[in-house]
Amino acid sequence: MTADPLAGPRDQDHVVLDDDVIVSVHGAVHPADHLIGEVVYVPDPGGSHCLFGRGYRKAYQRDGRGIAEQKRFRICDRTDSYFDRAPMFDGKSVVHRGRVRRYVACADLFADGDESPDNGQKEAARILWESACRLLGITGAGLQVALTGSLNLDPHPRHVRDPNDLDLLFTGSTATVGRLAAAMSAAAREHPEIRVHEYGKGWQIRLRTAEGLLCSFFRYGDATETPLCDVTDVRTVRNDVEIHGTVTSAEHNVFMPMVLEVEVEVTTAPETVPLESRLPILIYHLRSRGDFFQGDRGRFRGTVVEVTEGSKAYLALSVADGTSSHLLTPPWLPY
Repeated sequence: MTADPLAGPRDQDHVVLDDDVIVSVHGAVHPADHLIGEVVYVPDPGGSHCLFGRGYRKAYQRDGRGIAEQKRFRICDRTDSYFDRAPMFDGKSVVHRGRVRRYVACADLFADGDESPDNGQKEAARILWESACRLLGITGAGLQVALTGSLNLDPHPRHVRDPNDLDLLFTGSTATVGRLAAAMSAAAREHPEIRVHEYGKGWQIRLRTAEGLLCSFFRYGDATETPLCDVTDVRTVRNDVEIHGTVTSAEHNVFMPMVLEVEVEVTTAPETVPLESRLPILIYHLRSRGDFFQGDRGRFRGTVVEVTEGSKAYLALSVADGTSSHLLTPPWLPY
């Protein structure tokens, strides 16, 4: 894997491949000479998105509806490492860095000298973030705020003038990010008019502000806080296991991947995952980010894996698809 988990391309940056496919980079753990991510846009002359001067369509939607992670178009370049067989990457693309033709970093909203194309989208993002700060009653201190998503991919000016939403990336310590996520959740719980329902579910980290829809993404600002960077092997122990439990640790509940700890209350594999045990949950899809806070109950289905980090090995549940993790204690109904 990469020697520096914060080296570029970084989580939520984009790369354009030699066939013009656009991939969003996910997480901070990547195989040597490869990137883990998700194909987000594929060239299509009739597509609704104009990026870098050509037509594209979303790769993760069909007929306006989301496609299950493991049924999406994926790139599976071999790494000759555990990444080729680890269940957590079943829904991800693994791309050799030699195929990258262009690297598009997220655009820092407040940095000078940023060379990313700007047709006004950074100013729109700054205005929206200031509106969100007023809504949340925060200053944003300790956070680096950047633009990601389609508006950071040299979009046609018409998309900048009337965007569906703005994707903002927040980089900081787990404590600082945790306070922001908690403030977003609290605001959505208190104010029904700002709640967002997308991809068949409610969101606690997507908000309707006075200036538009804010979609939030998060990444680590401190390499020492990044989990799973020292993993040397992942071995499948048992497939198709479902557990229900209460979240006992949610420090990484908005990052990619999400890493939770759950006290097991229901299990379909008691001989492997006993009742009342504490089990790490590794969620490698984006659709549950911000759903689970400490004390919440959840239902999770996936593969029990043995994760080796140095001389230590432990069991965890790997959840790869967005339909495989469910919040059982929703903060509002319908959620």
